Amino acid sequence: MTLIDSGLSLDIVSKLLGHENISTTDTYLQRGEERILKEAVEKLPDF
Repeated sequence: MTLIDSGLSLDIVSKLLGHENISTTDTYLQRGEERILKEAVEKLPDF
């Protein structure tokens, strides 16, 4: 679970991580979503 999943705003998470630009934090968030989707697809049964 990420801080975003816990309900914190992207702006707050960005500040907590010390990112000067919120787009940096957003990039990490997108990478995390891609990883989650990839793991979910890998768990699907073969048809």
